[in-house]
Amino acid sequence: MMAADKDHHNSTTTTTHEGTTTTSPSATTPDDPHESGSGKPGANVSTSTKIILFLTYFLLYFAGLGAFLIIIAEPFAMHTYISDNSLLVGVVQKEFSLKTEADIYADILQNLTKNEIQTRADDNNQLQRNSLATLPSVTRFLENELDYFGLEVHEQHFSYMDNGKQFNGTNVYSIIRGERSTNSESIALCVPFIKDSNRDTLSGVALTLALTKYFSSKSYWAKDVIILLVDRGEYGLSAWLDSYYDVSFRQDMKKMSHSNKNGFYYDSLPDRSGPMQAAIVLEVEGKRSTRANIKIHGMYGQLPNLDLYNMAIDLTIREGITPYFLNKSFTYGLTEYEIYQQHLETAISFVQTQASMKADGLHGLFLRYAIQSLTIHIPKHEDKSNTGGHVLFFDLLNVGRSIEAVFRSLNNLSGRFHRSYYFYIVVALRRFTSIAYYMSAFGLLVAPVLIKAYILHGWNSGASIFIGWRASILLAAALVLSVLSTFNISTALLGSIVLVPILIMI
Repeated sequence: MMAADKDHHNSTTTTTHEGTTTTSPSATTPDDPHESGSGKPGANVSTSTKIILFLTYFLLYFAGLGAFLIIIAEPFAMHTYISDNSLLVGVVQKEFSLKTEADIYADILQNLTKNEIQTRADDNNQLQRNSLATLPSVTRFLENELDYFGLEVHEQHFSYMDNGKQFNGTNVYSIIRGERSTNSESIALCVPFIKDSNRDTLSGVALTLALTKYFSSKSYWAKDVIILLVDRGEYGLSAWLDSYYDVSFRQDMKKMSHSNKNGFYYDSLPDRSGPMQAAIVLEVEGKRSTRANIKIHGMYGQLPNLDLYNMAIDLTIREGITPYFLNKSFTYGLTEYEIYQQHLETAISFVQTQASMKADGLHGLFLRYAIQSLTIHIPKHEDKSNTGGHVLFFDLLNVGRSIEAVFRSLNNLSGRFHRSYYFYIVVALRRFTSIAYYMSAFGLLVAPVLIKAYILHGWNSGASIFIGWRASILLAAALVLSVLSTFNISTALLGSIVLVPILIMI
């Protein structure tokens, strides 16, 4: 009886993931696949099964790539639209007409800046010359004009170290108090002061003065309007925003920014408004131009609400301004193949820019504080005899009216932006693909990694608690890519395209 039981025990079968094999007492196959001849899980799996699994992995991988190429095509990419009806985009009657004042302001600023720079010709540091902190006549003129409009004018001084040298800056701002508000909400118009051999935004500063004069004379504002003239670019705006939201900070003290260890100091702000719902960064480099570049990418892949982007595109078009996004404009007169090619180029540029984790404008600093923002950049038109076609010009009047329309729409906003997308890929001025589509394609890309990890765990049946180092690497990679895709799909996409084939091969 005992001998029979012993024989029965010796003739038991060992079940693997792929099938059933009978073992004999002389063929002592180990229970742990790691102890088999190859020392790897799945050593007893047939070659044909491994080939089928290998082909399945790459089939899913290329299906994910194909899905991305499909969803950006004309029939599948979604048309842009305004989700929040409270914005009432394009409904208001635009009345801004202070083009003459803007031109005069631009000429005055040019003359003042030129005279200041000439008086400091002995200063070889161009960065020091081209700053509001070292151009007192320009700063004084700006403050006098804002005060003439009946506004309270405030300065913020800051300093920072760069390459062992200290640089000073001065931000100038005023707040137009909304007569129909309780000062609990605000919107901001931010204009950088830049004057060097490469860029000149004095026309934008001049237009801002004209807009401020116009805005301050109106009584329909339901939100405070902040007019901010920023010095030293991102240094000045970072100092202003950090101080703006540090409401408990004493006015008579200075603070060192924690984001810069090289001695970044700035004053506390003497006056504030409520939380900012939106901000527009305006960079105008000339009185006439042919295009407006719309920039939306923020730091670490942040994007503004899609309604803000759609509103900027729509309202610039209504004023005869040709908008550009990532150096692409409308696709009129193109074949289907050319349209798809432009969609693909725009999508690739979008992914590359977002994956870089860098902002393409000052609006990125606003996005860091959850303020929906974008940059409208009006480059200076360079006269060329051979334009190759008709060129549609616009001037400061068109730009001013488009900004007026944007702020009138933002004034109608009830609450914060919340009805449209925060995660999207723009493939054309009026086309985009949302998270609902690109996450499905991304899931196909990552699926081979998860499936292979599960199969390896099944093969490693003798050590069910420990899934093995290969399966651990696969699960960790899938987890990292999935988490990354929730806030920066571009980085996750590029990482998946590169890593998934490598992970399949291990």
